[in-house]
Amino acid sequence: MDFATKTTIKSTACPGVSYTIRILTLKQRYAVDAGVSEARDKVRRISFALDESAEGLSVDARVERRRMTEEMEQAVACDILPHIIKSGLIAFDGLTISGQCPTIDELIADGPDDLLNEIGAAIQQGGAMSEDETKNSASPTTLLAVVGGAANNTSAEPAGETAGGANAPAA
Repeated sequence: MDFATKTTIKSTACPGVSYTIRILTLKQRYAVDAGVSEARDKVRRISFALDESAEGLSVDARVERRRMTEEMEQAVACDILPHIIKSGLIAFDGLTISGQCPTIDELIADGPDDLLNEIGAAIQQGGAMSEDETKNSASPTTLLAVVGGAANNTSAEPAGETAGGANAPAA
């Protein structure tokens, strides 16, 4: 048996873009989880607070609820998703940002949200995404469900190998 440690996926969010991700082992997923545990705890605390609120909320309570939801989405976008992408993305091709071939850090900072969400979901699912899963990966709700749900064991050591792509990290 040959265990593949990486896979290349053609993006559905950004046609013409492909990316190579690491296939995370259970040990690697636990390591990634450890790296984002503080941010996930923050998301869980906010989620529990939202769940405790009752129907028929006052305007002030609805405003506070929305603020908490935005804070939770920000934790996913700014803390959890970048860590997952750095842990599992090896290389990508077919994308420039402002005319330049970006590094992985530049992709995370300035890349298209739909592509980042797609890459993050693919890493979390071990590269085995169906077409419907790939289409749905762009939704922040999908990522929040993964963060707050049972499928939150998704982590790996930082990518050290290269796939030979134009945007592979330097060795």
